[in-house]
Formats: sequence, structure tokens, C-alpha cells
Amino acid sequence: MTCECSDPGCECKGECANDATTTVRRIDMEDGTTTFDFCDDCASDALDSGVFATDDEDDNEEPLEDDGYIVDRPFHGYDVSYAGKFIGNFSDRDDAERALISAIKRDQFFPNCWFESDHGNLTLISVLDNGNYWA
Repeated sequence: MTCECSDPGCECKGECANDATTTVRRIDMEDGTTTFDFCDDCASDALDSGVFATDDEDDNEEPLEDDGYIVDRPFHGYDVSYAGKFIGNFSDRDDAERALISAIKRDQFFPNCWFESDHGNLTLISVLDNGNYWA
């Protein structure tokens, strides 16, 4: 079976002809069952993106310090941070999301992104799908 990589950002430019050796699954999909067969190099690239995992690997769905965050501050808007740095406070969630997306695209660093409710609950909100980084 041939590698199924179609990511233009991958080293193979999405045109890999190597033999598939590793099955990876999308962890940002609802059921977590969308799988692809990749060669070792493309699988490594996919796993580094944070939205793929192998069956013997954790889903990387625990918040990390360098992840992106939008935090609901009741009556005070939304605080946005990314890669351990405060980006700003925004009165509108859409503006907060745009600021976070802008920082991600500028830096070409694609961590998981989280929304923290006013009760402290975290929800994973980011995906990397066909170049669009948002759920």
C-alpha cells in the first residue's frame, strides 16, 4: 500500500510514493476513527502536528503551557494567550479567535487551542484540516 499523505506542508509536498508503514488517526474528529496509512517520514510529520496519534499513543488532549487559550472573563471579555505569552483582551469572542489564529499563522506554530469557560472548564477548539486551523 502507498503512503496516503496529501499534506502540501509535509516534506513530500503531499505527493509521497513511499510504502505505507504506519496507521495514524485524526484525534480532532468526533469519533476519533478517521485513519490514514503513512510512510515513516509522513507519519512523523503528521504526529508532530498534534492532530494525529497512533493507537499506542496518547491523544495529546491535555493542555500544555505553550498551547493557545481563550479564557472567558465574565464582564471583562476574553483573554488570549499563545505559546506562553499573553496576546491581549478582547470584548468579543470572534475578535479573540481572530487574534489567536493570526498569531498561529504568523508564527507557523500549530499547538492545540483551548476555550476556558467562566467556570474553568476547558474545551479543545482547534483543528488542522486542509490548511484551516479552527473547529
